[in-house]
Amino acid sequence: MGLLKKLGGALKIPRNLIIGGIIGFSSMIYTGCCDSPKDSLRDPPYGVCVHAPYEDNLLDKIAEMNPPIVRADFDWDQMEPERGEFNFTRTDKFVDFFYSRNIEILGLIAGCNPEWANGRNDDCHYMFLDVNDFKNYVRTTVSRYKNKVRYWEIGNEPNLPKFFKGTMEQYFEDVLVPAAEVIKNIDKDLQIAAPSVVVMENRKWDVWLETLARDYNPYFDIASFHVYRSSDEGVISKVLFNPPCGFGKGPDRSVEKVLSKGFNGKTIWMTETGFKTTGGELREIFQKDNYQGVLEDLGCWGPVSRVFFYHMIDATADGWYHYGILNPDLSEKEVYKYLKFKSN
Repeated sequence: MGLLKKLGGALKIPRNLIIGGIIGFSSMIYTGCCDSPKDSLRDPPYGVCVHAPYEDNLLDKIAEMNPPIVRADFDWDQMEPERGEFNFTRTDKFVDFFYSRNIEILGLIAGCNPEWANGRNDDCHYMFLDVNDFKNYVRTTVSRYKNKVRYWEIGNEPNLPKFFKGTMEQYFEDVLVPAAEVIKNIDKDLQIAAPSVVVMENRKWDVWLETLARDYNPYFDIASFHVYRSSDEGVISKVLFNPPCGFGKGPDRSVEKVLSKGFNGKTIWMTETGFKTTGGELREIFQKDNYQGVLEDLGCWGPVSRVFFYHMIDATADGWYHYGILNPDLSEKEVYKYLKFKSN
């Protein structure tokens, strides 16, 4: 429900007074140890993960909600199923749709590799064999959409073997660096997000972020990561409960601690977070309160300037069932109504 909601509930203080008091207090003690800029996108500071929407009725529901930005898939295996044979039908449709409605796009590339490029493995998360094939995919894709897609994220949760069957060194040297060089050569003002790691125990997310900041600073503009916590405690408190410069105390390896070192001047986005609604109407209320708390907490402190909610619509299979802000039949959950109100 957000840190502010917890404070208000405990002390019976109106939320607007809590916000004002915390902003005033934090402005006195904050010394800028993590000087991360806000992004230039319109408020409110959220985005939505949409995969690669193609159906007209789903696109219309996204437009009706009017998010500032969506995180969409530009999967290599779908766009170039055979070497040299590109198919832009799906991506052309949603790119043109969102661009015409002033909805920005964070394009996710390097998510899935085609079989012809990865040694004929039927799991698209195996590494490609020839970096030149990969660079050609990035060059072709980004060149086509450079005037309509300003933000590109390289990879998705590469610290999980499920989504990246390679090493950390392979990700940085063979995926991030070549992709970044290609993108910046096309247009130096295009923004690159990385490494999109998920914060999970025993997944070395902190090592990934520290390596990014220390060794690959020239190859990204936005540091990206994911946090999930499916409870009414809220996800943002896991990141912001220990804000920069010692305002509060927390584990030395908290996300906040890691992001406070080496990321000065970089924008920081949480490009996935979510809350399951399994369990009925009450869980939908918790989901809405959770996301509301995220947005309100972000407005008060911390280096994270934008959060992307996963996912736009419930699926009927796979692991993201019940994470949607829409039901499978496109009926609206409470959080959809809230975000629509905030965005319009």
